[in-house]
Amino acid sequence: AQIPKLASHLESNYVRLLSDFGLKQLPKTRIKIYPDYYSYHNAVLTPNAPKWQRGRAWDKDEIRMLSPIVAEKETGEIVVMNNVVLHEFVHCIHLNLIKDGTRVPGWLWEGIAMYKGCCNWVGNPKSLDYVEKGKIPTLKQIEKDRTYELKYDLGYFILAFLDKKYG
Repeated sequence: AQIPKLASHLESNYVRLLSDFGLKQLPKTRIKIYPDYYSYHNAVLTPNAPKWQRGRAWDKDEIRMLSPIVAEKETGEIVVMNNVVLHEFVHCIHLNLIKDGTRVPGWLWEGIAMYKGCCNWVGNPKSLDYVEKGKIPTLKQIEKDRTYELKYDLGYFILAFLDKKYG
């Protein structure tokens, strides 16, 4: 029942995303859905990953993700998996644009997927406790954050700023 919703969500954003990235088409993208956290996290080689990790662009043309039904039961958020699949699809687009082996800074990698893909999870960066306290991290500090929290929190805003300022 969830697969048509995911497919419809991707299809409704496909033309916009390809246009945003200057592409005419992409290879078909496979989406592999796993029945539980254990099998999903093992499939993406992160067996001890936190439960918020529910999807990953595995390659230029493959997304691996947790079953939307399982995610919904765990979080109570119906729309979250639509956001996850769109976010991961933007990563697939990005992978089609860069040369194999290119290292992309984490804030840029997640920022593009947040900004062009799914969402602004934070709302306003001024509401983040570290920003409120005047401890705005540098790009180097964001990149060193192994939890990825800063990359997700601030990547969107960095990309929004760059887009507004430079297009």
